[in-house]
Amino acid sequence: AAAVEAHLRRWAPMLAEYFGVEFDDTDAAIGLALRSVPAPLGTTFPLRARALPLLVLRLAVAVDYSGEESAFAGIARELGLFAAAAAADAVVVAPKDWST
Repeated sequence: AAAVEAHLRRWAPMLAEYFGVEFDDTDAAIGLALRSVPAPLGTTFPLRARALPLLVLRLAVAVDYSGEESAFAGIARELGLFAAAAAADAVVVAPKDWST
């Protein structure tokens, strides 16, 4: 957990500036806390509580931060997967009667 936090702390300014993923570290007892994530297309969407820790973890371990292009692509991919999962949870599809 400490390594994940240290990694995210290092990249927090870039995540905030370019992607709207903001962390807060003002409470030493809590440590680094996720403060905001971008809403796709400027809309609000429901967040699954279990999805947030996975997003934070994947931003730390699934993104290659060794180069600018790979970092941006990886962050965009992880945010896209997160938003797609949230959007899928929000979509309610009425059952279709295929019997006719």
